[in-house]
Parts: sequence; structure tokens; C-alpha cells
Amino acid sequence: MASVRERHPELLLRRACTLVGLSRGAIEAPTSRHDKDKPIVEAMTRMVHERPRTGYRMLHGRLRDEGFEVGRDRVYRLCRKHGFRLPRRRRKKRAIGVAKNAVHVRAATRSNDVWTWDFVSDQTMNDGRTFRVLTVVDEYTREPLLVFVSRRINSAEVIRQLQILFARHGVPRHIRSDNRPEFIAKRLRAHLNEHRVETPFAEPGCPWQNGIVESFNGRLRDECMDLNTFYSLVETKVITEDYRRHYRDQRPHSSLSLAFSNWSFLSRRALSAFMPPDWVRRRWSVCSLILRRCLTCAPLRPAASKTRYDLPAIRAPITIR
Repeated sequence: MASVRERHPELLLRRACTLVGLSRGAIEAPTSRHDKDKPIVEAMTRMVHERPRTGYRMLHGRLRDEGFEVGRDRVYRLCRKHGFRLPRRRRKKRAIGVAKNAVHVRAATRSNDVWTWDFVSDQTMNDGRTFRVLTVVDEYTREPLLVFVSRRINSAEVIRQLQILFARHGVPRHIRSDNRPEFIAKRLRAHLNEHRVETPFAEPGCPWQNGIVESFNGRLRDECMDLNTFYSLVETKVITEDYRRHYRDQRPHSSLSLAFSNWSFLSRRALSAFMPPDWVRRRWSVCSLILRRCLTCAPLRPAASKTRYDLPAIRAPITIR
């Protein structure tokens, strides 16, 4: 339209619109909203780059100070349209673990005193899907109580596996863990409180405070999972359960000077529980030695008395024919 008016300035606006095929309303329409908002958006962009934590109310005040006649709702609309939204502050989760719950501070004193658990992740090769492994270890006996494999393990599944372990091995006094969502879930903690099981949590970012299960998971990954290629979940369950039994029954442990496996050490320890203590055996050996010397030495004969202290003769057994 501008080029037509420049070539033929004598043409009226109505005639020029007829020739071009436009209505006079389109030509005389006011400036679009985009053009009106352009200087405001440029000023808002500059302010947001200077101070990223500036909200739309603060932007509205600064725009009014710079001479822009703009309302608060318009600033809010422009902020949402151009992505000038104030980034939401992430609420930091409160850590519930403390250093006094570490394995070297609160050590287990007997079997079923402290259990510890953690997760290991891997994937099957045929479909690339991830699976998780829940491991539970008795800290005193170092016995792996559970190696459970599943695609998805939430707090409900953890509770179900705990009920199976409680029925099989009894209820422990403590269960040590880190701050995973499955372990700090309210439903799981309520279930443990019903069974009067305490839950000492390790500090976040301190895996050495839960070192026994971390050591078992390292051996599980190094000696089992890295050496095998898993094509299905059933195959994974069979291989990991076979390794759990090997770790419990046959594998020598460095804490036992690589002389015994866990199962043989526990068997010897159980047999030694029925033997008397060392001081009783020492005293019994001394008493038996004195008694043997008294029986084998010659009888005593006092000089002034005719009484004899000879031992009674032992009669031969009577044989009945």
C-alpha cells in the first residue's frame, strides 16, 4: 500500500485499497500489541539478566521508576509469556542421619543385633531395562540374608521382604541404612516401629559409615555382576542367589584371616558355646592332676597309731555262667 501511494499520490485511500484488495480498517488499524510491548520486554530482559531473583512485582516497580506507564497485571502476563518467571527455591531435605550411627561407633555385639541393607543397580542386555538388587547383611555374622532382584522396588516391596526375613531369621534390634527414599518412607518406619526395630541412619554422603553392606555390594558387583551378562530377570535371580550361597558357605573371609568361610566359622563358634570357659578347664585340669597323684602315691601310715589308711581292695567282678 505504501508503494502504491508513493507512485500515485493523487489516488485516494479508498481507491488505493480497492486496487490492492484491502479494507480501510486494516490500513487504519492501530499498532499491534507486540509493537507496544517491545520496549517493555527489552527493559524487563535487561533487569532480569542483572538480577535473576527479581519477581514481577519488583519488575513493575522498576519499570514505573524508569517512566513506563504499565500495570502490574500486564507485567505479570509478559513475565509468563517470555519466561521471566521467578525460579522456585528448592527445599532442602533435612538429613536424618548422624555420625554416631556409624558402623565403627555402634558396632553389633551379637547375631540379629544389627542388620544393614542397600541397593545395587544393573541392566539386562537384551532389552536394556534396569533392575535393582536389595541386599541385607547381618553385621555381626557377615551373613548375606537376602539378595532380592526386581525391576522396581519401592517401600511396599521392602516391607514384604522384611516380613519374610523376620519369619525366617527373627526380628533384629537395629537396621542400619543410608537416606534413600525407600528406607526413610513413613510407611516403612511405621512398620519397623511396630516391631520395635530401631533405624540408625548414616550421614548423607558418608558411605563408609555403612561399610559392611557396601563391602558386600562391592564383592557382589566385582565377583558376580561384572563377570556375567544378564539376559533376563529370572537368570539374574538365579545367578545372584547362587553367589549369595557361595559367599555364605564357601568363600573365605579376610576378617577371618582367609582361613574359614562364614558358615564354617559360625559352626565352630556354635560348638564352642557348649564348651566350658578357659578358666574352668584350667582349674579342672589342675584338680584332676592332684587327684591322680593322690590315688597313685603310697598310703600314709602314722607312727603312733595302729590305724591303717589303706585303700579298700577292689574285688574282681563276679561272672555268672
